[in-house]
Amino acid sequence: MSQANLKQNNEIDLTELFMTIWQGRWILVCCVALSLIFAGLYLYAKQPLYESKLSIKENSLPPFLSKGYAMKQFSEYYYSEETLQEWYMKDAGSETKDSDVNDTSGSGLNTETLKLISLKQSNELNAQLTINSNDPMFIENLFNYMSFIRDKVTLDLEALIVNEIEFIQQQTNELDQTTDYITNLLFKINQYDRLVKRNGTKAIQITKPSNPRKISPKTNFVIALALFLGGSIGGGIILILTVVRNIRSGSIKHQD
Repeated sequence: MSQANLKQNNEIDLTELFMTIWQGRWILVCCVALSLIFAGLYLYAKQPLYESKLSIKENSLPPFLSKGYAMKQFSEYYYSEETLQEWYMKDAGSETKDSDVNDTSGSGLNTETLKLISLKQSNELNAQLTINSNDPMFIENLFNYMSFIRDKVTLDLEALIVNEIEFIQQQTNELDQTTDYITNLLFKINQYDRLVKRNGTKAIQITKPSNPRKISPKTNFVIALALFLGGSIGGGIILILTVVRNIRSGSIKHQD
């Protein structure tokens, strides 16, 4: 068979395929329309899932503490019922019952939700929090709660600094002379103390939460999938009906 004949046959096949689909276009349209309707119902019924992120970073610590100490303290406070109750009492400005720790005045924060929003540490100095919510009040409350914990950890460090300075000075007074090591250590501790008290430096640095981003369901993907499935199903039905029609036509001609 020559290339010209092969090309002509291909053109005929494509023309016949197009005509076949065109003849069954209403089937195709109906299938696509039904798929889009189901997709719309799914998007309407599906509870949207949003995502917001914030990062946590440990700042420099006093020389007598190891790296990661503040992050460890932060994590312990974060999951503590006592800390949550303490934050709520301070935020509400009034005393609450112990049972209220599980329902913090509609803030959305409780011990169960905090367990679901886990701190993921990339290393001992950094962590990231992923918030699956589009409620601005909930995100703001969570950020305020974490800021409260940050201040709490900073206060703990300030108390440790005072105790460490008093201990070193007491040990120094018992010695005949002050060594260069002790002098240098006291200088570093006092320097950090001034940095915290005068400059307001916090032990933990927390970034503002990012704007909630919709991650599920993905509308464009669902619509594209509906168009593809509707078109595929409609095209398949048209081809099957065409084959059945051709078989019946062939049978009638054979009988004739």
